[in-house]
Amino acid sequence: MGTDYTVEYKNNIKVGTASAVITGRNAYSGQVKTVNFKIVLNTSQVFSITASVSPASIIIGSSATINVKPSGAITPVTYLYQYAPSGSSSWTKIASSSNTSCAFKPGEAKTYNIKVSATDNPGRTAAQTISLKVDSKLTGSVSMNKASYSLGESVVITASQQGGTGVTYAFYAKFSSATSWTTLQDFSSVSHYNYVPKNPGEYTILVKFKSTNGQNAEVYKTLNVTGTVLSNNSSVSSGSVYLGKSVTLKGAAANGSGSYKYAYFYKPQSSSS
Repeated sequence: MGTDYTVEYKNNIKVGTASAVITGRNAYSGQVKTVNFKIVLNTSQVFSITASVSPASIIIGSSATINVKPSGAITPVTYLYQYAPSGSSSWTKIASSSNTSCAFKPGEAKTYNIKVSATDNPGRTAAQTISLKVDSKLTGSVSMNKASYSLGESVVITASQQGGTGVTYAFYAKFSSATSWTTLQDFSSVSHYNYVPKNPGEYTILVKFKSTNGQNAEVYKTLNVTGTVLSNNSSVSSGSVYLGKSVTLKGAAANGSGSYKYAYFYKPQSSSS
């Protein structure tokens, strides 16, 4: 600025007619002149935006972040964030601000279209639509084909899942006195397992669920098996005899049902067969 005048600009932010008000000072005090001038748009500068959402797939209850990157914008830029279920033309506002990111927490598990509309200082507009997949939370349930089981019966364990994608199943069992789990079936797409318990008593059945989108679930069930274990009470008439003498092997069993059948075998103590 000169020492003999000041300049004040008006309406010089957007495209259109602006003014410069020149006010005299010192020897030129009292003199005021207004000069109008045009602000035009640089047509060689194209305004566009690139929108993205991270992550592109979420589980219901989680949030995704919508990001937008402008190109060729004349600031300030205002962004309108909207969403609509896939297949719908009814848009719902998420937010409107100058921020280039926005959090979105969907209320239902479905695929959404997300539209970002931008308006820069001269009033130019740009828009882009992206999609977000929202999966249901993985939950599991386990059923067995009967309420109670007798020793020797096969237990059909069936797993069912809700939510998740590409779910696989693993089956485990643990007897009440055991300290570790027995793997019945490692993770596979087979959702059932036929299990025959070896002893009467209480078992804990564990089924693990795993989906390709990173979700996991576990379900525990109690299995009670009644009955008794067949007891072999067989005996030999003598623990020591002379060569050429005979001993009597007596087969005996308990806790079974019906008639018993016996098979007799021998091997030298030092032999493995």
